[in-house]
Amino acid sequence: QPAPSGRLAVTVDGSESDAQLDALAAKAADVDVVMLEVAPGLSRLHASRRLFAFLKGCGSELSVVHQVRVSEGTAKDELALYLGMQAGALLGDGLGDGLIVEPYQAGDFDLNYLRETSFALLQGSRMRNTKTEFVSCP
Repeated sequence: QPAPSGRLAVTVDGSESDAQLDALAAKAADVDVVMLEVAPGLSRLHASRRLFAFLKGCGSELSVVHQVRVSEGTAKDELALYLGMQAGALLGDGLGDGLIVEPYQAGDFDLNYLRETSFALLQGSRMRNTKTEFVSCP
């Protein structure tokens, strides 16, 4: 059985103090990815930009993944607009390394629709150049 790597995934919500962000930077060598799930009531744009400015200021190259929870009541045809407002501008500015979309429990979003919408957002923000094509050969 392989030994555990000891690497971490850390979740931040944008409300961290400067001291807490300093502690994150000090442990950067042990952190694989930072999951950014902005707390309700905070502006995703401002909280995210604050985190990225801090990471850039201390020379950190931590990978940051935007975690977006889809609000209850979001209609299927509004999902792309909602994701674009929540993370698209940040990803387009090069702030972030990925996206996790988490729908509410009673949402009518099937997995294929979420995947296609997420890939379209990543492609629109120039984080993904092409869609994966699968070719079946006899």
